[in-house]
Amino acid sequence: VEITFAETQIPGVCADSYIIERTWTATDNCGNEDVATQLVTVQDTTEPVLAGVPADVTVECDAIPVAASPTATDNCDTNVDITFAETQIPGACADSYTIQRTWTAIDNCGNDGIATQIITVQDITNPVLAGVPADVTVECDNIPSPTTPTATDNCDLNVDISYVETQIPGACADSYTIERTWTATDNCGNEDIQTQVITVQDTTNPTLVGMPSDVTVECDNIPSAATPTATDNCDNNVDVTFTETQIPGVCADSYIIERTWTATDNCGNEDVQTQSIIVQDTTEPILVGVPTDVTVECDAIPAAASPTATDNCDTDVEITFAETQLPGACADSYTIQRTWTATDNCGNAGNETQVVIIQDTTEPVLAGVPADVTVECDAVPGAASPTATDNCDTNVEITFTETQLPGAC
Repeated sequence: VEITFAETQIPGVCADSYIIERTWTATDNCGNEDVATQLVTVQDTTEPVLAGVPADVTVECDAIPVAASPTATDNCDTNVDITFAETQIPGACADSYTIQRTWTAIDNCGNDGIATQIITVQDITNPVLAGVPADVTVECDNIPSPTTPTATDNCDLNVDISYVETQIPGACADSYTIERTWTATDNCGNEDIQTQVITVQDTTNPTLVGMPSDVTVECDNIPSAATPTATDNCDNNVDVTFTETQIPGVCADSYIIERTWTATDNCGNEDVQTQSIIVQDTTEPILVGVPTDVTVECDAIPAAASPTATDNCDTDVEITFAETQLPGACADSYTIQRTWTATDNCGNAGNETQVVIIQDTTEPVLAGVPADVTVECDAVPGAASPTATDNCDTNVEITFTETQLPGAC
């Protein structure tokens, strides 16, 4: 009898968990068959095993071992995947902490083997300062700049160096003692402290530089106060004070300004200098907005304008106004002269005039004159009383005449 064999693999939930289906078929000479099947269920429930995980250890912060490279074996998986995680658990300071290193071996079916190493890290060693200068006595214009010491430490590769400068007063501001203190502090608060003492003194006056000369100016051209500087052998930021006094003159915009600068150094040494500015005003103000001359009907006289005035000095120029009427040919025909005068604080005056010529060329208008009429001789109407209006005359005079012309009888 001929026997044939077939094997089929049915995938499962993972690479090493599946079903094998094995089938045998017996066939005789006439094609009659007998088929038999075996199912082999394959599974993986065994965790892989890590080897080479180092033991827990306590070390100085400058002696932390590198992470190991453990291996892993498994009953099925010949190439077990190993993952690594490192967690740092803070301690009392930056260089005193715990490192937890965990390796996890995971086979094809997710079975995992976990192993952990605990590394306890500590730092108890002080840093060391280098390059702190020695004590010195100097003039106040020869104070050395602070140096920049360095520091080394067994763990901290970037040691924090703080600098404090304390000035102990002496006889004056530039006669004193400087104490410069450098403190090197590592991540765990271990310190090295060193101090330099500098004795400083000063006796020289400052000098003002950039003082302007005396000057005479118009009141609209007063220069801004200068900003003199001062030099000193010791004080790099000499105190310069400024006072300005105004001495009245003959008018509000004619006076004298005295500007005084005083340079005082830290020890009270002074340089005092003064500039005198003679201020005057000889310029007339200028009127703006005065209307041009005009000829108008007597019922269209424009209202007086309100010109403004500008001045080189006076910001509130006084403007006066005068209006004069000159008689003309009749009551409603005349001339108006309007004059504006702008006067500044020092009596400089500018004036402008507008001439308004008024005329009346418009006839009045009668109202109420009755229409022509034909009546019987015993019904002649009485004379009417018309009224009259005019563009200028509010009381128009009306005269009346009556004439009788003869008829047929």
